[in-house]
Amino acid sequence: MFHVQVAQTAACNAHHDLGQRLARWLLAAHDRSNAAELSLTQDLIAVMLGVRRSTVSIAAGTLQKAGIIRYHHGKITVVDRVGLENAACECYEAVAGEYRALFGEHTPDTKPAPQP
Repeated sequence: MFHVQVAQTAACNAHHDLGQRLARWLLAAHDRSNAAELSLTQDLIAVMLGVRRSTVSIAAGTLQKAGIIRYHHGKITVVDRVGLENAACECYEAVAGEYRALFGEHTPDTKPAPQP
């Protein structure tokens, strides 16, 4: 799984714009947090994406203006998960699908299979 994620991230960084990569990264963080609000600073996101903080500010502002996220003092709230998925590139689903196939985990937008 780690190799898939690293390879997909490298390809993503080479081919997709920051807005798509930010959306992908926020979706992954949202999947693992199991909460709508994420405690993330723009500095941390900039380090994780390998860009300047001011560049993250512009991309996050675009997502916020679109009503997809709400950002305030180190807290990012996912307001529209489907909108965030649409803003992300296909790399998010490639990694998330592999994760689900390997571990049977579900993301917040999918429900586990009902138990008999």
